[in-house]
Amino acid sequence: MPLGCRRGWRAAERLVGELRERMAVMDRAHREELAARDVVIAGQADRIAQLERRLGRDSPSSSSARRRNAGGAGGT
Repeated sequence: MPLGCRRGWRAAERLVGELRERMAVMDRAHREELAARDVVIAGQADRIAQLERRLGRDSPSSSSARRRNAGGAGGT
């Protein structure tokens, strides 16, 4: 193989290695970003569950109070 071709192959192999390293760095950063989003989403899911439980506890008394208020207001 001529010397110029060997140099070209070495340069191509070096560039491919650099590209692989950069892709690995980007992949790690992407995975970290996704993990951070997962934490946020889990927190939001917990908050939604808390609000749903609270709504379930408050709902019967609140709805009966609304019915009493609506009935009394309509009767006058």
